[in-house]
Amino acid sequence: MVETQMVRPKAGTLGEKLKVTVNAYKVKVPSLVLHHYDVAIEGLVNKHGTVGDVPPSLGREIFTALKAMDAFQQHSVVYDGRKTVFSPQALNFPHDKQTFDVNLASPAERAAKRNRSFKVVITKVNEVKLDNLLKYVKRQVGPTPDEGVYIAITALNVLFNHDMMMTHPNSKNKFFPRPQGVGSSGMLFKMKEGIEMWRGYFSSIRMAPGGVILNFDLTSQPMLTCGNLRDVAVAVLGVEPPGSLQRLLPTQLITLSRSLKMMTVSVSRVDKTILRTKIKEVAKSAREMIFEAPVSPDSKVMKKWNVAEYIEFTYNMKLKGANEPIVRLTGKGWYPLEICHVNPGQKFSKKLSPERLSDVIKWLTVGPQDRTRMLTNGIQNHLRTGTTIDRWTIELEANPLVISARQLAPPTVYYAPQSANKSNSSTDKFGNGAWNLSGKMLLQPVAVTSWVAIVLSQANFGISKAQAAQALEGLQSAMKAVGMQVSGLQGPAIFVDKNEPLLPSDDD
Repeated sequence: MVETQMVRPKAGTLGEKLKVTVNAYKVKVPSLVLHHYDVAIEGLVNKHGTVGDVPPSLGREIFTALKAMDAFQQHSVVYDGRKTVFSPQALNFPHDKQTFDVNLASPAERAAKRNRSFKVVITKVNEVKLDNLLKYVKRQVGPTPDEGVYIAITALNVLFNHDMMMTHPNSKNKFFPRPQGVGSSGMLFKMKEGIEMWRGYFSSIRMAPGGVILNFDLTSQPMLTCGNLRDVAVAVLGVEPPGSLQRLLPTQLITLSRSLKMMTVSVSRVDKTILRTKIKEVAKSAREMIFEAPVSPDSKVMKKWNVAEYIEFTYNMKLKGANEPIVRLTGKGWYPLEICHVNPGQKFSKKLSPERLSDVIKWLTVGPQDRTRMLTNGIQNHLRTGTTIDRWTIELEANPLVISARQLAPPTVYYAPQSANKSNSSTDKFGNGAWNLSGKMLLQPVAVTSWVAIVLSQANFGISKAQAAQALEGLQSAMKAVGMQVSGLQGPAIFVDKNEPLLPSDDD
């Protein structure tokens, strides 16, 4: 059997003609041959044991270092953050393959023997002709796109995402430029407990009849408040400085610990290197954390210190918050809050509470005109000003597309004549998205002679047997209310056994 792709029918003829502004921007694609390269980092193994899987943050660092080494020979290459590079010109590699030694350590880190070396292998995979994409969208070839069309779309997505990915916090094709200012604004919403909501952008290249468009939309992401860790801790607990972090209640310390754990912070060391790591533990105060260490750097005599004393003796630094909590960043290294800095752009991955969520939803709700303005500003500020897109000679229109559409008449809904309503009519029309069928009965209800419900959560977790029975009783009442004939007793609720696999049986 030959597979054929369903062809979109011609434009409709019903309804009233009108013009609609859509969140899409026209992209003019040139006749260009792209060169597709694979990027492999030897010896890289992630925490799950996957070889060669590049964390996006590390990928960006390596790409920046390669660019500084002129590995791409001044060409405007783009990178997907993991394993793929596209270039508008061929890279002059012997046998289309080149190996680079990349060291990401700063001079101070190298002097302290903290090396970050990687061996990067770049290999040419294929060539991509954008003409194939243009021919397909203009219907100059068959209805089924070949692999080259999909790779061309991938290359354009990488291009449009590249500059944003290299400069802003991101998640795949979502980008979150750091908002300006300190208070709430159109792009930033301040919440309690050290959390703020950033507004960002979603972008995706799409094929459209006769051309290529950029689907561009607003998105959002809760972020951790950045800045000095002491200030962040004050925001988390909602207390007022000064001295507000001293003598915390046990419940407050637990709350602080849960919020700070796994935050990424930076600490400037004495040797001018920077420690960047996640918070592993939180303790009550620098004065109460006791440990053993030599009485001096050259001595073998051990002494018990608290963290505040040790820092003052070793680094000649008197802590302002000696009675405030401290955090563990390394195996045995405890650090006071005041010397730690929370890095910006860290996503808050936990679920927002209902109280926070209601306020956030109000802020996220944007009218059509404001939404269009925000999107057009995003296009102008991030995609049309001195970007790699320009150097690829690809043109992106500044204003959103205005397309022809038709507003269809609201449908007529038929229901049983005996339904409770003022006009006793058996038909009604619903407009403006309002579909209130309260008091209406089905025109041709069917009889339900037997039924059963399967509950996929365990009986002692999520929903109880009593709750399931109550829900099914309500369902049965609702079916009868719209005229369905439900015979027999209420259907049973079957709870799946935790050891029973939810797979089709091989038995006949």
